[in-house]
Amino acid sequence: DSQTAFEDLMSEGSVPWALVLGNHEFDRGRPYWQYIDPTNHCILAQELMPGERRYYEFTYEGVQFLVLNNNSDTSDKQNYAPCQIPNDLLNHSSSAQRTWFRRNLAKESNWKIACGHRTYYGIENYASRDNIHFSEDYAETLRTGTVSLLRDLEDGGVDLFLSGDQHAYSRTVPIKENEANANDGIAYIVAGTGGGRINRGDPFPDLSMIPEGTLAAAVGDRHGYLLFEISNSSLRMEFREYGTDAVLDSLRILK
Repeated sequence: DSQTAFEDLMSEGSVPWALVLGNHEFDRGRPYWQYIDPTNHCILAQELMPGERRYYEFTYEGVQFLVLNNNSDTSDKQNYAPCQIPNDLLNHSSSAQRTWFRRNLAKESNWKIACGHRTYYGIENYASRDNIHFSEDYAETLRTGTVSLLRDLEDGGVDLFLSGDQHAYSRTVPIKENEANANDGIAYIVAGTGGGRINRGDPFPDLSMIPEGTLAAAVGDRHGYLLFEISNSSLRMEFREYGTDAVLDSLRILK
């Protein structure tokens, strides 16, 4: 099962682990510690987050990781007081999380990888999802809006955006301003096959809401994991099938 798979992978490596909270760990009435096995030697995300904040960043071996709370901003369309909105107002350009994000993006780092639960380009066609079709003035989308999070990702020099949510694996070619751009774009990788039900992904994606040519790779109902090999001038990513270690997809970025 997924727990056994996770433990097997952890036993094979010697690098530290940072446990990133998923989209249900903060559900009401479900405290995060019920998901933590004290024997697995993970670094709790809470140790990196002051107080109740649900986003953080750290640098490891020259790679800056920025972990965002982008699970949903659907409540932004409702009449909540600012202190009641549960998702840190990520889609508002002047919010505390966006201000924090831009400030940390300005730090010097050779490689920048941003992470969030929700995905902006992926194999599953969630055409009505508010995390894609929403911005402050409601006339633009997150993919095209001038004040959207994706513009911050691009302006800040992010190389990869990693997400889950969709129960499949997919990867885009580099994208900038909603178009394929090999020189300045960001590759969006959905790595949602670590466990659980993975039969939601169609290996032949519906591209009706995705610009033509931007989806580069999609793998069907297979559990898998990502491996990275990073130097000062090269980043290589492999998506491997759990159990066989077969390389199902790969990506290399040179600087």
